[in-house]
Amino acid sequence: KCSIVGFKNDEKNYYMGCSHCKKKIIQLNNGYTCPGQKCLNKIQNPCYYYSFSFRIKDFSGILWVDVFGEIGENILKRSVEEYKDLINSHDKVELQKIVAGVKNHQFNMILKPKNRKFNKKQKKRMIALKVEEVDSKNGSCDLID
Repeated sequence: KCSIVGFKNDEKNYYMGCSHCKKKIIQLNNGYTCPGQKCLNKIQNPCYYYSFSFRIKDFSGILWVDVFGEIGENILKRSVEEYKDLINSHDKVELQKIVAGVKNHQFNMILKPKNRKFNKKQKKRMIALKVEEVDSKNGSCDLID
């Protein structure tokens, strides 16, 4: 059980990806291509996917959690296309509502640790696998995954 204590609205919170394998795509002169080893599709209309981080706090301290895809959509209560449009239009009022909608709200989360190299240093990150929002009225949880 934890609370989200930090979230930043940013154009880096989503990416254009392949509709088949969800890997980040590469722009070419006449469209896009997927660099996935098993995919290599040419893409005319890319899909958008959430990929963002936020800080959580629980009894043990504060840590960063990475969120992808539908879990991000359910936490922010917006489709990635709606979110992308808000970022591109610089709608600060609506973007602040998103932060207020998640900040200090309680969630039950199942997290997976992942080691990543960044600037030749190992960093431990957590990835959200499942998230349950805690209903503030009766303390119950609704599954978000």
